[in-house]
Amino acid sequence: MCLTGILPVGSDLGRLLERRLEWELWSEYTFDCRIGRTLEKTSSSTVRVNAARAEAVVTALLENLREKVGPLRDVERLAVERFLAGLIQHLKNRGAVGQRDLDAYIENLGAPYHLGRRSKALTRLWRPTFGHGRMPVFLTNKQGEDFQALVRAGSGSATTWYEDWLRRTLGGAAAKEADVVYRTVVSVCKQQGVMLEWAAKNAVVWGLNPEIFEVTAEVSQFRCERCGYAVSVAARDAETFAGCSCLLLECKGVLALVSNADEDYYRGLYATGDICRVFVAEHTGPMPLTLRRKALVCWA
Repeated sequence: MCLTGILPVGSDLGRLLERRLEWELWSEYTFDCRIGRTLEKTSSSTVRVNAARAEAVVTALLENLREKVGPLRDVERLAVERFLAGLIQHLKNRGAVGQRDLDAYIENLGAPYHLGRRSKALTRLWRPTFGHGRMPVFLTNKQGEDFQALVRAGSGSATTWYEDWLRRTLGGAAAKEADVVYRTVVSVCKQQGVMLEWAAKNAVVWGLNPEIFEVTAEVSQFRCERCGYAVSVAARDAETFAGCSCLLLECKGVLALVSNADEDYYRGLYATGDICRVFVAEHTGPMPLTLRRKALVCWA
């Protein structure tokens, strides 16, 4: 390849590279979005729900909650907007987005083996190696799994993030009917094309539909005034998140806009910095001496 600049006939390198870039792109905006100097944290870009879709799902959810949940018969639209926006933000940041080739992983409730490159069921040479920890976490109705449960199994179980979020955004009375509320939420989100559903090992799994998202370079940064928890959102959604409850479990603080977010050094670097090409021929230590010499002559 280094002598001709052309891939051999039948090479799948281009296809594998395309798949890896797609995976890295989704990772950057989902479960990796808060690790390091990411596009979100540097205010370079983020993803947001399509405006028309967001408007439609809020309208439908508001109507259904008022009709089906007694304590929410007079709930205000802003409260529902904040509840839904925080829910989607949490799911996105945990990686609960239905990217392609995740079916086996989802159907096995997050078993790391099904993200591995050596899986017999899935040949994924293009995907990085994974283990427990930094992996996509979807939503499920089954307790005790690697995915997150919507509601606790019983009174002795710990409160789930979703129950806590419901209490802090829509009130304690609504939280007492968390099962009914979330059945309504999931049903509406599925009907509006916001959520996808999978059958998995005597359980049901839900995640966000990737088609609802669009990329934007207009980013607003928020930080909890109490615990410091940070959230990056599309600038269009800033009004919804301003004064919203912190997204951290059981935190009693509220989110406040960070005024100097646009001054991030890495944002400027990503936007204007020079890109230095790396020539693979310069990293040829394991190659035989004769081939190494040919590579060096090729790139000289």
